Amino acid sequence: MKNICFLLFCFSSSLAFTQIPNGGFESWTSSFNYEEPEFWETNNDTTHTRVTRDPLSIEGEYSMKLSSNVTTAFLDCTSKATLNYKLTQPVGVDNSFSFNLRLLPDSSTNSTSTFFSFFCLPFVNGMSQPAIIWQSDETYEDFTKIEIPILNPEIDSIFVEIASGAIGTVNDGCAINTEAWVDGFSIDVSSTSTDDLTKSKVSIYPNPTDQIVFIEQENNEYHEYFLFNSCGQKIQHGDLSRSEISIDGPGIYFLQLIGDFAKNQNIVQKIVVSK
Repeated sequence: MKNICFLLFCFSSSLAFTQIPNGGFESWTSSFNYEEPEFWETNNDTTHTRVTRDPLSIEGEYSMKLSSNVTTAFLDCTSKATLNYKLTQPVGVDNSFSFNLRLLPDSSTNSTSTFFSFFCLPFVNGMSQPAIIWQSDETYEDFTKIEIPILNPEIDSIFVEIASGAIGTVNDGCAINTEAWVDGFSIDVSSTSTDDLTKSKVSIYPNPTDQIVFIEQENNEYHEYFLFNSCGQKIQHGDLSRSEISIDGPGIYFLQLIGDFAKNQNIVQKIVVSK
């Protein structure tokens, strides 16, 4: 599965806004014989509970868990949680949607793959804007911080759909059964400044470049990199045993350096490749 128009950024620090109501999924309301996160709607019903409150969390007491106990596509294999919300303050520049994600194959169905989708339809003065989509088929054993840039600072309301659980098949079955935990959904400031790079003792140069980017780090704390294009598609991935990366083609790219997850030592730098 290709990642479509997304960026996955993990930063050493970020300033979170409390824009998203119940983004920590701490408050739940009862509906019939199931619960739903307050302000959110799910496709739970009295027969199939697809979205649940779970004590496994990284922030607060609970997270939102998406799984599927449906066996036929006729009943909708995919578990969904949606939010319609008018923002209480401008998004601003260099902000992103941020959430913590744990994603595992559902062992009870002998699944070996995962499925997760984040979809956002932003609006400006009631007019829909280009959708923001992030999809993953990777496994995250631990909660991993996902950041998806908001490219339009003028948006004033959003429709968000978070989906996982399973995917319907052509023979009316369900496949890629997945367990997904989501926690700490917010809008974050998401820029890695020159000062942050200096504090991390990392130099990335030249920028702009015509092809080659050099990475120098004093303490060798970063061991892996990802390179994304301006739409968020992953175009390179490798280790940092070498201190240079070659980028083919002019444009704007985002270079993510991966360090010690326990210390949250991940940074990202925008790279401009000139003709």
